[in-house]
Amino acid sequence: MQKSEKERRVSHITDTLLREKVLRVLDIVQQVLYTHEVKHSDFLTPYEQRELASVLNGIYDVRYSFDGMSEQSERKIVSIYPDYLEESCQDILVCLKITGNTQFSKLSHRDYLGSILGLGLRREKIGDIFVVKDGAYIVCLQSVADYICFHLEKVKNVSVKVNRVEKDEIALPKQEKRECEFVVSSIRLDSIVAGMFHLSRNDAKSLVQKELVSVDYEVISNPSKILEPPSVISVRGFGKGTFEEVLYQTKKDRYKLRATILK
Repeated sequence: MQKSEKERRVSHITDTLLREKVLRVLDIVQQVLYTHEVKHSDFLTPYEQRELASVLNGIYDVRYSFDGMSEQSERKIVSIYPDYLEESCQDILVCLKITGNTQFSKLSHRDYLGSILGLGLRREKIGDIFVVKDGAYIVCLQSVADYICFHLEKVKNVSVKVNRVEKDEIALPKQEKRECEFVVSSIRLDSIVAGMFHLSRNDAKSLVQKELVSVDYEVISNPSKILEPPSVISVRGFGKGTFEEVLYQTKKDRYKLRATILK
């Protein structure tokens, strides 16, 4: 795959960082075509996965698959392989269980992530972090698993132990959701954020303009963006949920919407 062809395939992408990531995966595609071996990327966000898939779908002679090790995973790697091979992420992903005495010091996702990145690792090497009652599960690349096991001794002020666990040992609680219904004057992003998270329209608008809101894992700064269900909406500091459907339009041209919010 020539450089000019790679540039052509990403010419529609205006996000500079996204464009660079897609180009790196196209470099992997080129390696696969040359070596006929399975190659993989670092972890990608759902937004990056979606945009990457639209580019990879137009390439012949290779196939691809995304994997994050758990059904609840959002961050995933992409494996690229010749079209005559079966997909395989074997020995690429590892799950680590971090345990410690958290009885008197509750640890958050941010605490675990901060301690791991504090070891000098890049975020792209780490997948999802699932905080559970007795610690946390960390999905990561095989290449950094041992380093984390040997060097992570504390999370915040809590001494911890790190051990590898098999995929079938990952015990995650079921994600609990609550449903809500609300009425909006239009299906704009700021209106829906206000309804889902019980905010004023002005507060919701401000959060969007400050780039604290993402839709389907893409940061959106335009409060008037019209959404189509289903759309996953995350608001930093407030939570995450899904705009599920428009139930009906009222006689006064308002809209009754249904959404689900992660508890």
